Amino acid sequence: MNCTGCSRWGILVLVETKPQIAIRLLEPSANADQDLVADLTGLINRVYAKAEQGLWREGTPRTNPVELAGLIAAGEIVVADWKGQLAGSIRSHDASPEVAEFGLLVAAPKYRSIGVGRALVDFAERSARERGMRAMQLELLVPRAWRRARRTAAYPNPTRPAPARRRPRRAARPPGIAGPSARR
Repeated sequence: MNCTGCSRWGILVLVETKPQIAIRLLEPSANADQDLVADLTGLINRVYAKAEQGLWREGTPRTNPVELAGLIAAGEIVVADWKGQLAGSIRSHDASPEVAEFGLLVAAPKYRSIGVGRALVDFAERSARERGMRAMQLELLVPRAWRRARRTAAYPNPTRPAPARRRPRRAARPPGIAGPSARR
């Protein structure tokens, strides 16, 4: 069991990790396994094609076998297996001497909501800490002229930031009870 959110809110939340999810850093020599490279490339491109629909030109792949084989050879690709099946992957590497970076995070659609993404990110963060990294950053690719449809619908003026969330109003005090400012 892992504790998540303990120091953040002062509460204890236990999350049981799934023993069926096996996370492993691919050996650099795995770049020669053409079937593995093809399976990973296909998974990444399918997931990103759906997740980034409308961001890029239709049919634009997120990666290709040559690029992915190079990332594997560099020791930057981590995979998740669920009962022997490829369930997801993440790219994790050192962006600078003190900062690690992750990206290309994918979970196969049939293995979503079982903790694959969380396990991959946990692995990337843990291995970065073990290497002495002081921070972790997320790689995001966003076109310069892109506007998120949901945000545009909710906040039609994209040049203005979204309004800040308001705190709920406090209930009116009953007559005869002084507030904090009246006690001074």
